Amino acid sequence: MNRTIQALKQRLVPGDALVVVSALILLGVLYSNYWREAYFGNQAAILVAGKHWANVDLFQNQWIDVPGVLGISKLQVEDGKIRFVQSPCEGKQCIYQGWIRQGGELAVCLPNKVSVQILSADPRFDSINF
Repeated sequence: MNRTIQALKQRLVPGDALVVVSALILLGVLYSNYWREAYFGNQAAILVAGKHWANVDLFQNQWIDVPGVLGISKLQVEDGKIRFVQSPCEGKQCIYQGWIRQGGELAVCLPNKVSVQILSADPRFDSINF
């Protein structure tokens, strides 16, 4: 083990230390910009077949029936978050997505063409490419 460390020290040059320090600084900057505290939304936008259907208040606990192309998708809003509870699709992936609450998050039932996105002044990320 000592020989490995000594061999590594002999191969390093001053420019290597500069690269390592620069990478650590860049990592810190990226971490603070992209992994910051999430902003929670106050509203969610519901789209059906790509068209705006409704905006809902996330702090008004309610059940919402959304008519999609296959039938009714049922959404539950509770304490600042929203989720799919029932849907006529086969795979039920929309239900398995669970609760969403952070700005920019998205829950989608592709077969029924119903989507829900959390609205926020400063969305943390787009969940599709996260």
